[in-house]
Amino acid sequence: VRLLQPPFRGVTAATFYGPDTHRFNPRIIPRGLVRAVGSYVSSDAPSGVHDQGMIYLGPVGGYGVGRWTSLAVPAHGRNVTRHVSACPRRRPTCTVMDTIAHSTMGELVVGNYDLKPMSGSRPVSGNGFIYNIGTRTYTLLRLHGSLRTRSTFYGIWQDGGPGSTRYTLAGGSSARGGQR
Repeated sequence: VRLLQPPFRGVTAATFYGPDTHRFNPRIIPRGLVRAVGSYVSSDAPSGVHDQGMIYLGPVGGYGVGRWTSLAVPAHGRNVTRHVSACPRRRPTCTVMDTIAHSTMGELVVGNYDLKPMSGSRPVSGNGFIYNIGTRTYTLLRLHGSLRTRSTFYGIWQDGGPGSTRYTLAGGSSARGGQR
């Protein structure tokens, strides 16, 4: 068994989730390859960041050439649908601490991110995102008028098969108290 090691600088640990294959997306994923998502920990990460998201597209066994992409939800609206800012504009020192990709299908990746709104305050954990691989843009989950929702997306399914633009998302939230 070959250990698949992300090629990012300073990687000390990595976890994969949610693979997608040629069988489900033959137009996007070549035969014999898999797309998997997850997160990695790096000693070179920005201060306060523990997990960084990642996408791998390559052979299942890791042999040969694979393509890796690092994911980090932007804090201030760059590459985000409608330029929505994960961090409140009134808090310029807010940072995205962690991006964790949980599942992928079609052209999309889903997961969650955490925020450190300002020095000394508690992190705002679990805020859902959707990442579009083709356009390289994020869409941030807004529930009840808020981006800080204590929510995540754990799974995604492409309804109607390859090429469909309809998806079902699964996740959890405690935006209004209690887990749902």
